[in-house]
Amino acid sequence: MHQALWYAIPAGIAVVLIVWAAALRAPRLPPRPSIPEPEDNAWDYVARAAAMVSPPERNLPKDLRRFWADPHLPAADRLAAVAPALAELRRGLHNPCRLPDGIGESAALLPTMSGLNGLLHGLQAEVTVLLGQGRADDAIGSVRDIIRLGRNLLCNGWGMGVLFAGALETAGAHAMVQIVETGSPSADALREFVAWNEANRTLPQSLADMLLIEHYDYIAAVEAQIAQRPPTNLRGRMIRVIARPFERVWLAGSARKLVQVMGHVSRPYPEWGPTAAHEAMGTSPRNYLTSPLYMTACAWANADAARIGLSVRCALEAYRVERGCLPATVHELAPEYIAELPKDPMSGDDFIYRTGDEFGEQGYILYSVGLDGEDDGGIAWSPQAGRGDLVFGPG
Repeated sequence: MHQALWYAIPAGIAVVLIVWAAALRAPRLPPRPSIPEPEDNAWDYVARAAAMVSPPERNLPKDLRRFWADPHLPAADRLAAVAPALAELRRGLHNPCRLPDGIGESAALLPTMSGLNGLLHGLQAEVTVLLGQGRADDAIGSVRDIIRLGRNLLCNGWGMGVLFAGALETAGAHAMVQIVETGSPSADALREFVAWNEANRTLPQSLADMLLIEHYDYIAAVEAQIAQRPPTNLRGRMIRVIARPFERVWLAGSARKLVQVMGHVSRPYPEWGPTAAHEAMGTSPRNYLTSPLYMTACAWANADAARIGLSVRCALEAYRVERGCLPATVHELAPEYIAELPKDPMSGDDFIYRTGDEFGEQGYILYSVGLDGEDDGGIAWSPQAGRGDLVFGPG
């Protein structure tokens, strides 16, 4: 027994030394990027507004109870229930004289997913109410606020902010389509929205920077959790000492994967695509950087294409309102209706635009080739089939 123990001790030391050596081979990551303060950053206001929409269940007022319980509640009632929260949100979004909210200073005010959903549903209800009142131009302002809300999630690195912000981008695009197809927005309002959208859709940080920030934040969260629960006895301290090298190895592997992925996503999207990205990121569900990063990268590209396509769609509608017809090609839109015609980030070429009676009352179709990088003729993207296009109009 004692002889086996004497053999086990040096073997254990050897294992620990090997593990430490592997950990020391971790790639050197760039320093944590600094994020410039965006003009419309209002993180404290977002957090407070989200808390107003989704307080603890025992404090839920009657109107908010109906807001959450009844999916068929009229839009006017839904808007009335969240009006105070929207007012708080806009005090930050629309007030250039306010004190800037330092990014990272509001860690204690993390908004809940339900609160953010409540703000989104409130803004969507506002679009419906304004359209019912014949105020299509004012409804465009609500769409801007949906997009601003998503931008705040991205700028502040909130959890899976890229994924949820992508959902907000899509919701904003759908609300804008609702305005275009059921309202009568003026050409000037559409042109103004296009100019604003193009000026604001570029974020101050790249996807690679955001992934690096998320990695550093994750490590900081793990270290903080360990610091909050230090071992209280000798056995716990020994386990902690033994486990530490293995944690270092795990973090080293994550760092290597992160460097690989950052090199991939720093190139234009058409050069890597979802298939190449999946191969680069691996398939192991045990690596927290595998599936989430793949989803994040695709959501980022999808949201970017949605925002750009929305600009082109609104420029098309402004052209039709003013001239009473559709342009022969999208190149006729620049520079009068859109300063510079953007490219489809999924292909690097122009968005696909076709006109004809087969496209119904709108008379045209506008789409991106989508995540598969192939022109599927304007058939909407299907996650089940793994193919299809990102269609912006009509419908």
